[in-house]
Amino acid sequence: MVNWGEAQGTMTARKKVELLVAQLSANLESRVSLTAAARSVGVEATYLSKVFRQCTGMTFSEWNRGIRVKHAKFYLGDSNLTVTTIADRLGYSDLTTFERHFRAVEGIPPKKYQLLWRNKQFDTLVKADRKNKPELPARVT
Repeated sequence: MVNWGEAQGTMTARKKVELLVAQLSANLESRVSLTAAARSVGVEATYLSKVFRQCTGMTFSEWNRGIRVKHAKFYLGDSNLTVTTIADRLGYSDLTTFERHFRAVEGIPPKKYQLLWRNKQFDTLVKADRKNKPELPARVT
């Protein structure tokens, strides 16, 4: 985790969230709670939650789930990894939670997504994508 103890007074909340997002994105295999993330940046969890939502437009949990699902889609479509292996690589301790999160974001289970992708049934995937939230922002705005 990023340690911002020295720059606490000079760093804006937006910049802290930006750095936290970069750190979390680079370490997807590590599950980090809001409390642990807040502790790492030296603020209260409630404050980080509020600032995170203001900066990203989503809650910490929504962002965390969304970024993992986004990476899972890449693995499911462009590798021969099993769903279980992908879930493990993305920091999920059990397959059921991963499947539930994937379905909540994509509208279909990860195995079905993988089969549709491999069978080049892109029309079905596009229809599923239209039901979902907009793409995660590339940068914190």
